[in-house]
Order: sequence, then structure tokens, then C-alpha cells
Amino acid sequence: MPNVTIAVTPELKRRMDAMDTVNWSGVARHAIERHLTDLEAFKAITKHSKLTEADALELGRVVNEGMAKHYRELFEGKPKTSGRTRKTSGKRD
Repeated sequence: MPNVTIAVTPELKRRMDAMDTVNWSGVARHAIERHLTDLEAFKAITKHSKLTEADALELGRVVNEGMAKHYRELFEGKPKTSGRTRKTSGKRD
């Protein structure tokens, strides 16, 4: 099996050393595998997408604003309104 070297901060290394029963190589291997699986799934899902980076950023902004409003209302006790607003250019590539 090939070896891969990673760099960690001294503080992280100290904390890892304190957990002497953990197989850190296995932990790293599992984390890398899981991350690759996620990236491969994302790539497969977006393979035929026509969503541009600008569209994705705008969608993210709209979602963030909606969630912020929802939680402000939830925690401030204000009633929810049921109107959705979304500003888009209407352009798609």
C-alpha cells in the first residue's frame, strides 16, 4: 500500500499522541475515502447541470437570507409571512 504524508500542527499532533490507542492512519484513510465518495457523488449529480457559478452563488445567497429570516422570526417570536422573494437575472446559459 502506498504511503501518504500529511502535515499537522504541533497542537494537533500533541492531541493525537494523547490518544495512543487510535490508528490515525486508518482514521485518515477513512476520512479521505468518505470525502472522495462525496466529491464523486457531487460530480455525478452536477455532470449535466447548466447552473452557472453565478446562479449557484445567487441561490446560496437567497437560501441564506431565507434561513436567517426564519431563525430570526423563530427566536424573536415574530409571525412568519408566507411570501417568497427572489431576485434573479432570468438568464441561464
